[in-house]
Amino acid sequence: QELLAFDGIAAVSADSRDALIDYWRWLGVERTPPVRAIPLGVDLPAKVATAATPAGPPAGWYPQADGTRRYWDGSAWGVTEEEYRRNAGSP
Repeated sequence: QELLAFDGIAAVSADSRDALIDYWRWLGVERTPPVRAIPLGVDLPAKVATAATPAGPPAGWYPQADGTRRYWDGSAWGVTEEEYRRNAGSP
């Protein structure tokens, strides 16, 4: 009820404003200060542009902590050199 002593109230949203006014009605308060919802942040356009996902490292053989090399296909790790030679196939 401390808010009733103010000349005006700024609410962070229309929902907050409505909830406060409904609460005062529930209490039976007849004379309330004006409550305005203030805009926060920025207005976004209807379609928000997204930044392109940065490219990761190119496909190729990369050294591992144990001294071996493992194949990176550009999106996931594949076989080690040893597995590649053993299978004599593509990474």
